[in-house]
Amino acid sequence: MARKKADPIPEEVEQTLPELEIPVEEQPQPPTESEDPGTMETTPMEAPVAEDVAQEDTLPTSDMVDALSLSVAAWTVEGDSQPIPEYDEHDTDDEDEFGPVDKSPTTEAPDENLEALPNLPAPEDAPAISDRQAFYGIDFKKDRSLHPLEQAEWQSIYASYRSRSVMTGTIAGVDELAMAVRREDGSSYTETMYCASVFPYRVRIIIPASEMWHDPEERPGFVVRNMVGATIDFVIIKVDREGGFAIASRRMALRSRRYFFAHRDYLQEENRRTTCTVLATGNRRVLVTCFGHDVSLRADALRYRHTMDLKDEFYAGQTVDCIIKKYDAERDFLTISVKEANPNPFDGADLRHPVGCQRFATITGKYGGGVFCDLPDGTVCLCAYSFQYEDSEFRLGDKIGLIISAYDLEKKQIFGKIIRKL
Repeated sequence: MARKKADPIPEEVEQTLPELEIPVEEQPQPPTESEDPGTMETTPMEAPVAEDVAQEDTLPTSDMVDALSLSVAAWTVEGDSQPIPEYDEHDTDDEDEFGPVDKSPTTEAPDENLEALPNLPAPEDAPAISDRQAFYGIDFKKDRSLHPLEQAEWQSIYASYRSRSVMTGTIAGVDELAMAVRREDGSSYTETMYCASVFPYRVRIIIPASEMWHDPEERPGFVVRNMVGATIDFVIIKVDREGGFAIASRRMALRSRRYFFAHRDYLQEENRRTTCTVLATGNRRVLVTCFGHDVSLRADALRYRHTMDLKDEFYAGQTVDCIIKKYDAERDFLTISVKEANPNPFDGADLRHPVGCQRFATITGKYGGGVFCDLPDGTVCLCAYSFQYEDSEFRLGDKIGLIISAYDLEKKQIFGKIIRKL
């Protein structure tokens, strides 16, 4: 049965924690604000976002409420780590390996290699207490005995949970966790999900794959697994102080970033220079994030010169300059270019490399019988072979001598002929 999308609900609506999957001893109710004068009674500040954003800044509902509200034991049941898969070498430029995917119903049985969770107890076996009540029941005075760096870490987590403020961290790893998820009819099943882990200092912050992308831009699971080292924004949506971990949502942080961008006209100006952060890199595409928008860029939007493998130049966590090309407010769609943030090496090339001159170059690619050769100044020349050579004699990376034969000023292309192998 399909998992219901994790839609937010107002903070005022208290959500009931699903029962722990181990026998639960009867516990006293945490003190309310009136019973415990020492507990901070400050109402969480509203995040600086629109009304539709404010309605999203609580825990997701339905299935994900149960998945994200599990006990510590449930969240620490991990499967065997899987190696990061390589991208399909037969991928074409028309296929976006980082593009959004349709969310189809998932009714598959859990992986037998993962440890199954115990059966959930009946609702009446555990006390009815919301996550927010549990948070305000924390004895914050105990943090005074922590190291100053640990105190600062927990303070940042508390602040993000209270006010839905955005935190930033680097993904240290991606684990496959098994968790119990409740269906709408009340039954439950075990499901595996990729979860990114961020460690500001010592606390493990878990970000489930379902909370990684902006609706409806969910991407394949292998994209999350290749995001190790990426710097991301997130908002804390659950704090387990006793367990020493927290659960966060990148989706909510993206929503806030997008709202900020949409209400700043100066940020949307065409050809405005800004920066973006690399999330994941493939052979022919790079996934970047800019003002809350995850954008998949092809090689022709990244470099003027031909690049066989983008992983040789880009990596997760890298910050690169880019240009705002267009922003469609109605579709909330952003178009950027990394290539145009740098001067085009073709400009003035006809003066530096006049027709008939001989130049040193490096073979960087082959396509359709043509050979891409990089000149020392980064200019790309599309070459053919002289009659005495055949393609099998040349490989990528070979140094060659060529002669410039023609220019196409309209398409900004240079043509030449390989005359020798160096």
